[in-house]
Amino acid sequence: MSQSITITAEDILNQVKLSLKTSELTEGIITRKIIMDAAQEAGIKVETEELQKAADTMRFVNKLHSAQETFAWLEKHC
Repeated sequence: MSQSITITAEDILNQVKLSLKTSELTEGIITRKIIMDAAQEAGIKVETEELQKAADTMRFVNKLHSAQETFAWLEKHC
């Protein structure tokens, strides 16, 4: 039988700490905030649909058929 499991923000934070990826996560948050602040100051606004379309195009052009392939490509090229 199917059982519902509730995952809280605290559960997620605890798992991040246990996985020893806290510094990577923190760096990602800082990078995203810096980019968002710079874009806002420059008057750049990107809609979610526009961003999704660009990501889909990038995956299609590079023949990336899964999230795992996409992440591997990003690690190699970015």
